[in-house]
This record gives sequence, C-alpha cells and structure tokens, in this order.
Amino acid sequence: MRGNALRLFLAFVVACSLLAAPALARGEVTVADPGTFVVDRAGVIDAPTQQRLENWLKELEQKTTA
Repeated sequence: MRGNALRLFLAFVVACSLLAAPALARGEVTVADPGTFVVDRAGVIDAPTQQRLENWLKELEQKTTA
C-alpha cells in the first residue's frame, strides 16, 4: 500500500513537471505591472533622475505608442 502511494506521488510530480516544462523552456516569466516605467528596486537611481526618465518615457510612449 505504501509503495502505491509513493508511485502515485511520483507520477503527480512528473506530470506537474511535464506541464511546466514548455513555459520554463521558453523562459517565460510573469511580472506584475508596477504602473510606472522606471522600477528601481535596488535604489540606485536618485529621485530627480527617476522623474526625468519617467517623463521622457511617458512622452516617448505617447508619441510612438511603443
């Protein structure tokens, strides 16, 4: 009985791995939209520079829809 449970568990793990493999192989990563153009989680960009970048990128998006 214990062997059957282990086999079932291993089959489940293999099935999950096979389902996830295509997305991992393509390098797909889901990232939540922060609502801004500049995301500086390391804190290396000072506030004025970050604001200038935001303004410039917003203008670029409006002009080019890129």
